[in-house]
Amino acid sequence: MCAKRILITGAAGLIGSHILLRLTNQDDYLVRAVDFGKELRIRGKNISFVSADLSRMEQCKEVVKEIDFAIMFAAKIDRRPKNLSFAIANLTMNFQMMEAAYEAGVKKIVWLSSATGYPPLDRPAKEEEMFLGDPCNSNFAVGWMNRYLEIMCKMYATKLERKMSTIVFRPTAVYGEYGDFNPATCHVLPALVCKVAKRQNPLEIWGSGDTLRDFIYAGDVAAACLLAINRIEGHDVFNLGSGEAISIKELSALLIEIDHYFNAQIVYRGGDAKPAQSIQVNMKKAKDILGFSPRVSIREGLSKVLAWYKEQEIVNV
Repeated sequence: MCAKRILITGAAGLIGSHILLRLTNQDDYLVRAVDFGKELRIRGKNISFVSADLSRMEQCKEVVKEIDFAIMFAAKIDRRPKNLSFAIANLTMNFQMMEAAYEAGVKKIVWLSSATGYPPLDRPAKEEEMFLGDPCNSNFAVGWMNRYLEIMCKMYATKLERKMSTIVFRPTAVYGEYGDFNPATCHVLPALVCKVAKRQNPLEIWGSGDTLRDFIYAGDVAAACLLAINRIEGHDVFNLGSGEAISIKELSALLIEIDHYFNAQIVYRGGDAKPAQSIQVNMKKAKDILGFSPRVSIREGLSKVLAWYKEQEIVNV
């Protein structure tokens, strides 16, 4: 049986690194790993690395040549956008990659959207509820950007004479090894990992700590993407989450317990600030159709991340 020729964009990032961990040295896959301005953290005899600027159409066309399947993680991330340049960059890059893949005869694309596109709901969101209203104000730009790209995916799979299968995933907050742990740019979970590992005292948490989050381990997201490559045809959309919400206060306590930081003094800054919208997703469709359930609990995932982070940093405890 011929090996599957698979393209991974954003291969040096968080989820890209985790999917390479699953594919490395697997004879069933020939992997073309693409990133720009970064070096791969995961290598293997079946992985070839290509540095490509996907904002340039000619480079998109090059990386999709002789590819069967594409898993697209590449994104321009701006944690505190002052304008819409990040959205324009992502729309351009993703449209170019989809168009290049389609013209090259790629059989199937897996594209990573986000649960930030959901409107505020008082229940875990189902896939069909994405367009019931606008995303909340803090997610408005990124939410509508992802919605538009989801529609593009659907068009390639259903509206053109020659169809290209497209599978869309809407993950909640993804975490894991190989992520962004820069205190100036990272999300709340890696920021807390840094603070606990380095014994920040007092340990500062922004807000009241009551905001709820659904965290999913990057290795579980990678597993779902590979299931989609092997099981789903046509077009479909799936939520990805742990199925359990945890408050930032509970998350902090769990990290402190796991890392044995028993004399930690927690200080909440800006406690009067309104908690951010809690986005939780219904996982029934992913379980029933894709056969996916997350395997890594938040405790196990945090233990993995703490151990990895300490290997990367000189941490005196």
